[in-house]
Amino acid sequence: MTQLQFSFKDLVEELRSLRNIAQNDFIDPQSWGVLDKLEKDLIGIRGASSQNALQWKISRGWPLRTVATRGYKHGRARHRVWAEISSRWDIRPLGSSSPKNLGKRTLQLGGVASTRVDVYKVSSPKPSWIGSWRMEIAGHAPPGCFFHVQLGQDRNEPTFPQYLEVPRFPTFVPTPMLVVEFVLSELFVSGEPCWAQQISRGDTDQDSWRRIQQSRFATLLEWQAKEISMGQGVGSPWLNLKQAAPQEAAFIG
Repeated sequence: MTQLQFSFKDLVEELRSLRNIAQNDFIDPQSWGVLDKLEKDLIGIRGASSQNALQWKISRGWPLRTVATRGYKHGRARHRVWAEISSRWDIRPLGSSSPKNLGKRTLQLGGVASTRVDVYKVSSPKPSWIGSWRMEIAGHAPPGCFFHVQLGQDRNEPTFPQYLEVPRFPTFVPTPMLVVEFVLSELFVSGEPCWAQQISRGDTDQDSWRRIQQSRFATLLEWQAKEISMGQGVGSPWLNLKQAAPQEAAFIG
C-alpha cells in the first residue's frame, strides 16, 4: 500500500494561512494555541532524524474548537452548534536533516492518518454531543477508498455500532487543515461570521491557501480520472477507484 508523502513546506504554509484566515472569527479563544502548537510540532518533526516514526496530532484533550454558530441553518434556526476537531498522523521525515536541506524535506505517512470531527449543541444544563465522523487517509489494505470519511465506531451508537466499519465515503485529500475548512464551510454558511465571505477577501493568506488546495484538488481529480479509465481489469469504475492508491509522491509539487 502506498505510503503517501507531503512537503513539510506546503503543510507549514497551509497551516499558517488557515490560522491567519480563521482564528480571530471562527476559532474559540480557548483553542487559539492549538494551531500554534500544531505548527511548532510539525517544524520539530521536520528537523528530526529520518529514523524516527513520530505522531503529529491535535489532542482530543485540547481539540481545535470552533465558536458556536449564531443559529444554525443560515442564521435563522434556534439551535447553536460548534465543532471540535482532533487529529493524528503517524509520520516519518524523509531526507537529510541538515539545516540547508530542511526546506526540501518531506514526510511519509506510516500508519494512522485520521482527523476527527465532533459536533455539539449549546444546551442546558450542559452541552449535548450530536455526532462525529473521521476523515482519513487509508493505511494498509483498506476496505474503502484511499481518501475516505467514516462514521461511528467510537461510541456505542445504535445507528453505527463499533463493529460496523461501513460506510466509508470517498472524499478529498483530508489534511487536518482542509478538514477544518470543510467544517467551517458547513457550519458558517451565512450571517456573521460567514466562511465564504472570509475566504474570499483576496489577501496574501487566501492566495496561498488557494494555491496549495487548487494543486492538490487538481492532482486528485487527474489521478481519479486515470484510475476509472485505466483500471486493472475490473469491470466497475467505482471498484477501480475504490481499490486504487496514488503514487507516494503524487502530491509533492
